[in-house]
Amino acid sequence: MSEKKFTVGSLIQQQRVTAPIEKPLSEEKEEKVLTVSQQGKTYLIKMPAEKKTLLEAAFEQNQLLDYKCQKGTCGRCEVHVTTGNDLLSQPTEKEREKLAEALSSQKRLACQAVVSSN
Repeated sequence: MSEKKFTVGSLIQQQRVTAPIEKPLSEEKEEKVLTVSQQGKTYLIKMPAEKKTLLEAAFEQNQLLDYKCQKGTCGRCEVHVTTGNDLLSQPTEKEREKLAEALSSQKRLACQAVVSSN
């Protein structure tokens, strides 16, 4: 009877390396982005994973919007929504009071407008 000889290399299990499977372009999710302007500057704000105010989402993405009270009373965080208005909640009562005629022109208070994919 012949004896089997083992070497150190023959005892190590080999690992298979597989390349990641690329998703077809049709399966990739299109990233939703809001474009707002404030005091002559334009900001691109990506849709957050969870509901947040526009101001919170902007800060998390290092988009430094001007603001003060965060309660909807001072109006300092007013922005003009260029694109993505459909991603925002309906105006709050405080926004309606502060921005009365400007709501129709896509003006919003960043501290009150909630970013929502619904």
